[in-house]
Amino acid sequence: MLGITFDRQFTVRPYLHNLTREARFRAGRVARMLQHLPRRPLLRQLGNALLMGKLAHCLPVVARPRLSGSKRPIPEALASVQVAINDVARSVVGNRREDHIPIVDLLEAPKFPSLNQQVVRAMFM
Repeated sequence: MLGITFDRQFTVRPYLHNLTREARFRAGRVARMLQHLPRRPLLRQLGNALLMGKLAHCLPVVARPRLSGSKRPIPEALASVQVAINDVARSVVGNRREDHIPIVDLLEAPKFPSLNQQVVRAMFM
């Protein structure tokens, strides 16, 4: 069992809400670890384990991949999860939101896949 909860309309909205809250919490935990750990190697592994490990099991069920040129909007909950991934990448690299670094470059430095890349990888698996 994946542990995914459904509401009465058989949607995964409650689970997405919980996933968003958990992703923000874990991103905050990684940011607090900055005080005690070296920035790149160990923090990258912990960020990958804490956040990406939480996402890997549920993505094929709760998200659909967005292909290039897609007009379909990203669900708000999944956009918040992507923001949490970006925050973990900022913590690992040492950038702040005020630095205005493109997300592609931000995720490339710690070698974190975007949420959409994770969904596509999970669908192909």
